[in-house]
Amino acid sequence: ETGCGRVGRICRVGGGNCVCWYGKVITICFENKRKNDRMFGSPTITLILKIHYKVKDGGQMIASGESEALGKNVVNKSLKMRSRDGENWEAKVSIPVSETLLVYRYGYIIGNKSRFEAIQSVRSISLEGLKKGDTVITRDTWRSPKSNVFVSTAFREAIFAASPEGTNSRGRQDSALGDKSAATRWTEPQRNSVAIRFTIVVPRLTHGHSIRLTGEHEKLGKWDMESTLELVNLGRNVYSLMLEIPVDEFPFQYKYCIFDKEGEFVFRERGTPRELEAPTDHVKFLSVDESFKYENVWKGAGVAVPVFSLRSSRSMGIGEFLDIKLLVDWAAKVNLSLIQVLPVNDTGDNPSPYSATSVFALHPVYLNVQEVAAYTFGGEDKVPYEIKQEIEDGLSSFNGLEEIDYTSVLEKKDKILSMIFLGGGNNILAEAECKAWQERNSPWLPGYACWKSIMAKTGEWVFTQWEHSAKDVPRLISKDSEFYDSVRYHVFVQYNLHLQLLSASNYAKAHGVALKGDLPIGVARYCADTWIDTDMFRMDWSAGAPTHGPPPAQNWDFPLYNWDVMKQDGYQWWRRRLAAMEEYFQAFRIDHVLGFFRIWAIPAHNYSGLLGRYDPCPKPITRRELASIGIKGKLDRYTNPYIHESDVAKKFGESAKFVVENFLDEVIDEKELYNLRDEVSTHERIHTLIHDPMYDDILSEDQRVMIRTELCNFVDDRLVIQDEEDPDKFYLVCHMFHTASYKALKDEELKTKLDKLWHNFFWERQKWGEDGYEKLSAMQDAANMMVCGEDLGAVPSEAYEVLDALGILG
Repeated sequence: ETGCGRVGRICRVGGGNCVCWYGKVITICFENKRKNDRMFGSPTITLILKIHYKVKDGGQMIASGESEALGKNVVNKSLKMRSRDGENWEAKVSIPVSETLLVYRYGYIIGNKSRFEAIQSVRSISLEGLKKGDTVITRDTWRSPKSNVFVSTAFREAIFAASPEGTNSRGRQDSALGDKSAATRWTEPQRNSVAIRFTIVVPRLTHGHSIRLTGEHEKLGKWDMESTLELVNLGRNVYSLMLEIPVDEFPFQYKYCIFDKEGEFVFRERGTPRELEAPTDHVKFLSVDESFKYENVWKGAGVAVPVFSLRSSRSMGIGEFLDIKLLVDWAAKVNLSLIQVLPVNDTGDNPSPYSATSVFALHPVYLNVQEVAAYTFGGEDKVPYEIKQEIEDGLSSFNGLEEIDYTSVLEKKDKILSMIFLGGGNNILAEAECKAWQERNSPWLPGYACWKSIMAKTGEWVFTQWEHSAKDVPRLISKDSEFYDSVRYHVFVQYNLHLQLLSASNYAKAHGVALKGDLPIGVARYCADTWIDTDMFRMDWSAGAPTHGPPPAQNWDFPLYNWDVMKQDGYQWWRRRLAAMEEYFQAFRIDHVLGFFRIWAIPAHNYSGLLGRYDPCPKPITRRELASIGIKGKLDRYTNPYIHESDVAKKFGESAKFVVENFLDEVIDEKELYNLRDEVSTHERIHTLIHDPMYDDILSEDQRVMIRTELCNFVDDRLVIQDEEDPDKFYLVCHMFHTASYKALKDEELKTKLDKLWHNFFWERQKWGEDGYEKLSAMQDAANMMVCGEDLGAVPSEAYEVLDALGILG
């Protein structure tokens, strides 16, 4: 039918369920507005993004965000920008007015590499108040990833947030209190005027200070410090102000400045004043997004200490979470800004803090049992006599020792905590606050408590030997389960650990001291995490570190992370892990940060770590490459252990005949060489077989150890490792130059070529930058803590580029 001729107008034809489209009336359903918007076009505004940033090597600047117009945060769908000089970039895009708020950030693409500005500093522009057809021009400034440090909670909630009295009365700097619309909502400017939204990131704003705008324009006080304009705190160190300036009064100069809580001027930005020119093409809305220019760099100092070393008169034989408060008092007095501790997760009876049995649970050894008793029974005076006696016995037994009796302290605390739980633990678990905490931690807490309970009952760490699996957790925590009381006990202990560490953390923040935790690279092989989320780990591999000198390498016996599986849900396991850490810490150290780029992956059966390879290995050695240097045809000489009869006689002495008869086979056509039999082809098999009871009457214990050691050395003595799945892929061993196999090569030309290939394989051809960037970006996005990376060891050059690009401290 013929309509009214006005495109998009709702017509009365068809009862108002029709729309006019170029003179024709089309009947549509208005129940799904989003679908209609896609079909007929929703009201939009035009956004012209402008930013000055020099992209090297002919890179492409992009703008990325949640909006469909910006690619929904998918890099290759992001908005591509244009530039004539590689420095001044511009892009025009239509945004539906209905979106109201556009969150975005800039990045660039060079080849297959993408890099973005600071991830923790949110950039947004409000569309509120704008109407169809309006145009907004932005003049944005690149937010350096280095600013991630200062917008982290270490500074926002601790270092810059504490009041001089140590009360942290101002609270978080990103407070959302108050009406922000005056600094975010656009209003139609008067004729021949421009509405300007000034936005600035101020990463180093001390407690009680405010950010203000001054300048040569009359509305900015003509540089008079008594007539400045205060910006509104939008949260996360972002401040904003709306202003209307007539077009003919552009350009004008201005600066941002900082005032204290008494309204006294503190300092202005360094350098020459900023200058703002009028937008072109009669645009009425201008968004200016900038970063504060400081005169000097900020400097701070901290102290690193294990919690177990903070022993006090109130702690029992070992430093405890509440002892952190005493260190905070000292740190604040001597003007230290940060306290770094070793990992504090549960490690069971293993005293190494880097062998976590749960990356979520805290270690019971750090619990102050006196506080738990007082809290549970409603005061110290109400604690039962027998519990007081146990506590006094523990204090008198352990506090006089020069060294920590770790096992005895842990056992004593477990006994006392069990008594406390029996006396009133269920009342604590029934409290509303505790129930809410349990609900927040439900993804890991029930499974961890079951794991602890089963292990305590069976005494068996290797959970593959258990009759219960993680799928049984719902049944194991039920009231009719034999583990019900034990599960509730472990929940009770963890809740009290949470309260005490949170108390120490809040105390530190109130005194301007940030707490920095430690994130171990791995977890114990048989722990609560690998039991609950087995598919997140590669249990048949171990993590470690290679040696390029004499053996051995390092085998940490941590299973590898299954990054492919973790990636499928956006690294949710890591996000939960860091969210749990963020409850107590404002900064964290990534132990062995290189493990997020590549890890030395060792087959679980190779205890020495010498038969590992870097994982991922983007460029393994091919069969063709080996052939090109003279290693071709049958490769057994290079892929099998090199065992010469002279070495057998030298290493085993009088036991040589026994070893040959029981564990070795002669190599066909090579009468002086032997192969290991299949039953001793790996370290694991050797350790199992050599201690078989059938050898009890044949070998002494010293002989067993000697034979086991030398057979394991033979396993490692080879040049090339063939891939388990692809027979055309190979890896050179890290200790190649120290093997008997290498030293026995008589062809010097072959050795020279092999040397070059080894150096290229380990030091030149592998590139892990993008693997590290993807994983570390997800870690950084998961929490607002300051991120630091332990970067000791042989560091590939691209690792430093990635750490700098993300603003991760070394």
